Amino acid sequence: MEKSFDAELIRIIGFFEEFTTASVKDAFYDDNQKLTFIVQPGNIGKAVGKNATMLKKVEDKLGKRIRVAEFTDDKLAFIRSLVSPLTLVRIEEDEDTGIITLEGKDEKTTGLLIGKHARNLRNLENMVRRYMPCEEIRVVEEPRVQQ
Repeated sequence: MEKSFDAELIRIIGFFEEFTTASVKDAFYDDNQKLTFIVQPGNIGKAVGKNATMLKKVEDKLGKRIRVAEFTDDKLAFIRSLVSPLTLVRIEEDEDTGIITLEGKDEKTTGLLIGKHARNLRNLENMVRRYMPCEEIRVVEEPRVQQ
């Protein structure tokens, strides 16, 4: 994914930084056309606000659904930030294959991580690849124990 900003996106980044006081590292429209802001480490609280109030205000002002994630060089922590507020029970990377495995807390979370036709999952891979190598991301659901 090439990093380029048009005039509209530059204006939106400026508004976001002024409104939230968070420093933006990057902003882009993901494969699902959701506006994504990657904020500098330590800025996620400013960007989202208590109980996500700042996030909701920014969405209202821009008239767009947005995602905010905090950048980190730690690939697994970055992925957690990208999928937040979804809760992951487990996230690990196989050092030999480079495949990252995610496990959601329940079926609903697993479904949201994957999305229709794995669209959300491929989108997540592309967002991670924007900053660091990522072979593949897989979502697993642990088998339930019969009672």
